[in-house]
Amino acid sequence: MAKEKLTPEEKERLKFEKEREAWRKREAAGRKRKKGAPDKTKIIASIISIVLAAVVVCSIGYIYGKSYGLPGRFLTATSLEGDSISAPEYAFFFYNQYYNVAYQAEQFMSSYGLDLMQLDTTKSPWGQASPYGMQWPTYLKKQTDASVLGLLAMIQAAEKAGITLSDADKAAVESQIDELKATAQSYGMSYGAFLRLNYTAGITPAKYKKILEREKIIAAYEEKLKADYGAAHTDAELQEEYDKDPAAYNSVSVRILTFTKDTLTAAEGESDDALAKRQETADKAVVAEAKTFTSKVSSEDSFLKAAAEENSDIEGYDADSATGQFLVQKDDLSSFGTDVTDWIFNKSRKAGDKTTIEGTSSVYCIYMIQPAYAPLTVDFYTVDYAFPSPADGVANTEEEKAQTKEQADATLQQWKDSGATEEAFKELAAAAHSAEEDVEEDHVHGFYPATSPSDITDNSVKKWLFDKSRKDGETAIVETSTGYAVFYFVRQNTSEPAWLKALREEKSETDYDAYYASLTSGTGEGAAKLNENRLGIYFAMKTAQNMVENYVRNSASSAG
Repeated sequence: MAKEKLTPEEKERLKFEKEREAWRKREAAGRKRKKGAPDKTKIIASIISIVLAAVVVCSIGYIYGKSYGLPGRFLTATSLEGDSISAPEYAFFFYNQYYNVAYQAEQFMSSYGLDLMQLDTTKSPWGQASPYGMQWPTYLKKQTDASVLGLLAMIQAAEKAGITLSDADKAAVESQIDELKATAQSYGMSYGAFLRLNYTAGITPAKYKKILEREKIIAAYEEKLKADYGAAHTDAELQEEYDKDPAAYNSVSVRILTFTKDTLTAAEGESDDALAKRQETADKAVVAEAKTFTSKVSSEDSFLKAAAEENSDIEGYDADSATGQFLVQKDDLSSFGTDVTDWIFNKSRKAGDKTTIEGTSSVYCIYMIQPAYAPLTVDFYTVDYAFPSPADGVANTEEEKAQTKEQADATLQQWKDSGATEEAFKELAAAAHSAEEDVEEDHVHGFYPATSPSDITDNSVKKWLFDKSRKDGETAIVETSTGYAVFYFVRQNTSEPAWLKALREEKSETDYDAYYASLTSGTGEGAAKLNENRLGIYFAMKTAQNMVENYVRNSASSAG
């Protein structure tokens, strides 16, 4: 029978595969992200993120009882053309590498019960083999060296390019420091002691601030490089690239209902031939059921009605969200197979087309809402109101939703009372987002320029923003999966379709990656190479091992 787009098991497996592939790409690239993910310009991972309450609570006696003394704190671990990384800093970078991998391992294990990382965080990584053909400590040291090399090479290149800290970056650094100071105070500790405890004994307030400032400078330099690289590619050049394969960049809106073939197992004494015939009969029955479903469909509404009837035995089934694929690209539908994507992106497709396609393990019923086209990017303002966070497994009540809606209504009314202009909404959005500290994102205080459908995950928002009939200056309150959002639509960018933005970003990323590789691979002209101080590295690794082993004890204690 029909399933909710995918069975729960298939959905979890697909989600896992996507997250695993995303992690592998991030691991390979080291710097790339999509909008909404952590800033891709950060070579050093977020520092505040590795402060764990468990470290503070459990490790005081251990770390102070196993200090490696003052000498190691003043040693250089590695350097590049006179710019050095101290042993404590190197220890911190190594520990940060471990923490990121351990966090990923625990997330995958918690969500899927799968040991993707092949790292048992309840045991010391010293002695554990990684999936990279070497012991985990060896791999982590290689990653640390690459991170440190990138840091030093990029900071030197940025300084040569005249990149300095902006006022906004300075404010962001101070904000991060204030946040950490508040965390330290909540534990009844001084700021300096908190840094020593969580970031190794030699990380002083001055060193920590320098790390943050360098991170900001590198981010600004990378942003400038990518902007320059992107601008170097002409519209004509990108148009030619797009024309080679428009389907790779165009968007479609379709509904897909999946009928899953059950995999049969042999009965006692059943031969392989008999099992194969029984499987074939069962598969044909699923195909017949799917074709019957498709025959009932004459419109999008009839598709939704038929899907709801087909899945009436599934509690809470929502045909709209379960079958809708809105303004998605070919890659987004790759899990359905090439037969499905080839049909959907065929140039002859028209709105209202439908079909049934048999796959290896599933049968797909497809209804075309909007054939493939090249959407424009859009500019808009938004003020968001999230539903209250409910307890796990408990949905928000209608009363909670109504209260959230009242906030959105009040904002829209305030805008109307303030003159109902773009400037009035801009001021409202700026006030609502005034607490935002991340000024490195593509939006500032609720304004989102040149936004593509791929930048938006919520279908309700996507359908409203990219409606072809949307007019400049229109407003709306849209219910999302997490709350209500008040929108002010500024414009469709007729000079920048989504494909043009995507291709320019791709070219920019490719050019930047080539520059970064030439700078840090050790093979390009002027490529950077680290000079390692063995004694400094010895102290750094001892300190890092101390931190890692403490994490392991805390992890084992939590698991036990």
